[in-house]
Parts: sequence; C-alpha cells; structure tokens
Amino acid sequence: MATIRRLASDTIWYGLSSIVGRVINILLIPVITAVLSTAVFGNYSTLYSLVGVILVFYTLRLETAYFRFGSEEGNENTVYSSALTMIYGSAVILSVLLFAFSDQVVALLNLTSDYSIYIPMLAIILFFDAINEIPFCRLRLSNRPRRFAFIKLAMILTNVAIVCFFFLLCPWLLRQGMDWIHAIYFPEYHLSYLIGANVISSGVAFVLLLPEWTAFWKYFDATTMRKMVIYSLPLLIVGLAGIVNEVMDRIFLQNFLPYDKNTTSQMVGIYSGNYKIAMFIALFTQAFRYAAEPFFFQEYKRKDSNVLYGKVATYYTIVSAFGFLAVTLALPWLQDFFLRKPSYAEGYNVTVVILLANILLGLYYNISIWYKLQDKTRYGMYISLVGVVVTVLGNILFIRGYGYMASAWTTFACYLVMTILCFVIGSRFYEFRLEWGKIGYILLLTLGSYLLYELTWHGQSWDGVIGQWMRVVFFAVPLILYFLYDRKELHRVFRGEI
Repeated sequence: MATIRRLASDTIWYGLSSIVGRVINILLIPVITAVLSTAVFGNYSTLYSLVGVILVFYTLRLETAYFRFGSEEGNENTVYSSALTMIYGSAVILSVLLFAFSDQVVALLNLTSDYSIYIPMLAIILFFDAINEIPFCRLRLSNRPRRFAFIKLAMILTNVAIVCFFFLLCPWLLRQGMDWIHAIYFPEYHLSYLIGANVISSGVAFVLLLPEWTAFWKYFDATTMRKMVIYSLPLLIVGLAGIVNEVMDRIFLQNFLPYDKNTTSQMVGIYSGNYKIAMFIALFTQAFRYAAEPFFFQEYKRKDSNVLYGKVATYYTIVSAFGFLAVTLALPWLQDFFLRKPSYAEGYNVTVVILLANILLGLYYNISIWYKLQDKTRYGMYISLVGVVVTVLGNILFIRGYGYMASAWTTFACYLVMTILCFVIGSRFYEFRLEWGKIGYILLLTLGSYLLYELTWHGQSWDGVIGQWMRVVFFAVPLILYFLYDRKELHRVFRGEI
C-alpha cells in the first residue's frame, strides 16, 4: 500500500476508538447539561483542566521517547520495560500527594471546599491513565490496531453505560414512581456519578491491558532509562505548556472574570460547552497523531522523507479545513442539539475561533516533528514556553475587558506564534518541503466560503429547503474548486500511487 494511503488507513484504525469516544462524549453533553446546572458544569470543566495538567507529570512524556528509541531494531523490550517502570513509580508518588493535599488543590482552583471529595477520584483516574499509556503505545508500534480499538471502545462503553444509567435511567424510573431506586441513586450526587464513571472505565482499560504487563521489569535497563529521560525532559515542558495553552483558560476565566462566583461559573460553562463543539476538528487531529507519530519515526530513514512529510501536512490541512467549514455551517444546529439550553447560544464565536486554532495546532504537530526526529527536543521546549507566555499574558490582560472571547483569541494567537516559530527555527536544522501554495489555496477556499456565509446567510433560518440547500452550496463549491485544482494528485492518492 502506498505511504499516504497507509497513513490514512492507520489514522482510521488507531483513531477510530478515539473519534468514537470523543463523539460519544459530545453526544453526552446534552444529557449532562440537562441535569447539571451551568455553574456545576463549569466547575466540572475546571476540575478536568487539572487532570490535563497533572497527567503530563504522571507520564513524563516518555511515550514519545518510547517511539523514538523503541523503533530501533532489537531495542523495544528494553525501552518498553524502562519506560513502564519509570511511569509506574511517578504515578504512585503523585497519586499519594493528590490524596494528601486535596483541600489545597481545590483552593488553588478557586472552587468551594465541598469539591475536595473529587480530587482523590481524579487521582485514581490519573494513576490508571498514566500506567496505561505505554501499553497503548506498544499496541500502536507493534501494529495491533484491533486490540487497541477494542480496549478503547470497552472504556467508552463502560463510561457511557454508567452515565446513562445515573443521568437517564434512574431519573426516568423515579418519574415512574419506582422509589426503590433511591437505594442506589441520589440526585444530589450527579457529579460523583460522572467522575466515578471515568474511574471505572480507566480501571477496565487497565484490566484489559494486563497481558502487556507480563514480566515488564525483566528487561529494565538504567542506562536506557537515563537516555529516555534526557530525551523526554524537554518534552515534559512541551506537554505541560501544551496543556496550559489548551485547558488553563478555564482556570484563568474562573479567576479573572469580573463577576460574582456564580455568574463566573456560568460564563465558564458557556465557554466550555461551545469549546467542546470545536472538538470535532480535535477528533481528527488526535486520530492523526495516533497514526502519525510512529509513522514519522518509521519513515525518517527514507531519502525523500521531507517531501513525504510535506504531503502529509497538505492532506492534514485538506481534511481539517473542510472539517472547519462543515462545523461552522452547521453550528446553529449543533448548538441546539448538543447544548440544549439557550444560555449557551451567546458563545457561538468561541467555537469558530477554537476551530481555527485547532487547524493551526495540527499544522504545528506536522512541522514540529523535526526536533523529535533530530533529538533536539530542547527547541520544542523553548517554542512551547513562548506559547505559554502568549497564553498567560493574553488571558490576564484581556479577560476583564473582553470576557471569554479573550481566552478564545488568545488560544488562536498562541498556536499561530508557535507554528511560525517552529518553522523559522526548524529551517535552520531541517529542510522543510511544505506545499505552501496548496495549503494557502485550501485555507483561502474554506475561510472565504465561511466569511461569505457570515456576510450573506448567517442568522437566516435553517429549517426551510432553501436554508438546507444554501448550506450544501457553501460547502460543495470550495470542495469542487479544490478537486479541480489538484485532481491529478488526488487521483494518484486514491489509486495508491503515493
């Protein structure tokens, strides 16, 4: 199978479960927001921003080091054992600390003290997710996509079943007069049920991955571990910076919005709900990363690897840009379907800006592979720290004046600056062969169509036949124009020649 088609196939296999999981999570949004108040949903989002930050310390970013050194012939067992041992030790220590200092963590998040009971639950989630990371990476590197997908889907189905039981079935049974359900169901504990579902699903994944733990300590090598840690330490900063750029906006909003605590939580809830709709592009980006990271390391020895990586960036842009257009054209309907409550409608522009930011983030992932391949991970750290500065300053300086839109535009600015810096610095060490003409044309078509829609049709009814057809026209015209522009190469890709 040709290389581009193989990457596309891997993206589908390795990303299938992630996409399904994220889609189901999005589908659960109306179920959750229909039960939780906007303020509680905002606090729930704030709690999970903590998970994103701390998970970087749990895994020490050794998953990238595993791909880098594990792809070398005859070295996988030693690399796997060393990485897994290191992560297990860090997971135990950090989970104990979270249990011990739960009150202080809640105070740091600017939440009320009654939320401290959820910190130990989050510590258990983090423990399981961290020690599951390297076994999942091994499945990807050893080309076992079906087992990977099976375990991920088992996690998803477990989580969905528990959430639906407590958020849909139990309330329905109560409405039918079946009071016996009070023995296991307490409406005031909905947030506990939601986080508890995550605890159990992460535990299910651990059980299913137990075969990958057989004698994991047998091949441990201190020298290999030291080499991996040196490689991954800058990536730890990269990962932490990435989480700050991606999820710390909720914490900034909690602390800098000029409202009382309840109104602030409502604003964070509106922002978070609309942010989640933008995750449609992030679904594809995550699937792409699952397939692309081992792919880039495996193909690096090719003489034309830089040309290949350039084409990969082009096709990533095609899919993400047309994904942006599809989501924005359907955004009024998506808001009504997923968020339900009218209070979320005012956050319309949050989704648009975050979609654009995610396209830039995907381009950054494509470009940033140079410092991972050439063992220059410290440059990734420098670039990411610049991104953190943009994120922190943008949120602190502008939230009070512009509300949650300041956080959305700061996210966009952060990824734009990081992408430009990564390309400029990387050009000193690596010969990029990016197809800027094609990338620019794709973005011109899709953004132009969106802006034309905003100027001529936004706010019009989508219910009639004309509204439905206008949506099709705004999407189909740029798609046809790009196909006509690049039809020869697209035919070669579909035939498996590239």
